[in-house]
Amino acid sequence: MEALMPWRRMFGNHDGNFNPLSLLMWDMFLADGPCTRVLDGDANYGEMLANVELPNVTEVIAVEPNSLLRPYLRRTLEEDGLEARYVCVAASDTKGTARFLRDDDWSGTSRVLEVDEEAGNWLEVPQITADSIVAETRGTLRLARKVDVEGNETAVLRGAYQSLARAADYSILCRDKAHSRNRPSVDLRQF
Repeated sequence: MEALMPWRRMFGNHDGNFNPLSLLMWDMFLADGPCTRVLDGDANYGEMLANVELPNVTEVIAVEPNSLLRPYLRRTLEEDGLEARYVCVAASDTKGTARFLRDDDWSGTSRVLEVDEEAGNWLEVPQITADSIVAETRGTLRLARKVDVEGNETAVLRGAYQSLARAADYSILCRDKAHSRNRPSVDLRQF
């Protein structure tokens, strides 16, 4: 936990917002139309949920595989008065386990490792599909989804295909960092 102390101070100094343009777009998506579910993956400290208006939302779902962040994520949302379902897994296009690289210096760069990728400070975490996260949703599904998983965006979107197909409406904010590791960027036309 001590490794996170400088991060907590910097987070507070920035009023909980390191991504002002992403936050603005996310807020616009949420204001654009009624949504029944808001799914934030990876939620990190919860800044993208706590710093927006969530009118008429039936359920907030915060997905975060980093076990060190979970207490801070809960605290952020509880202090903001948000009730959320916490899903402590990595999202992808398959169920099983993933090797998760936890960056203790800058939590926002933690990510799922590729199969052949070698790195230190990784841990095994449960992995599920985004479809399974909202599978029990009954009635009309109107989904707002943030995908910010540091390079695994394509797999996450493939794992959300069925829920997106059955949704009456959806908005996706996809922060694609694939370019930083020589991966192809996400082409949303394939979904």
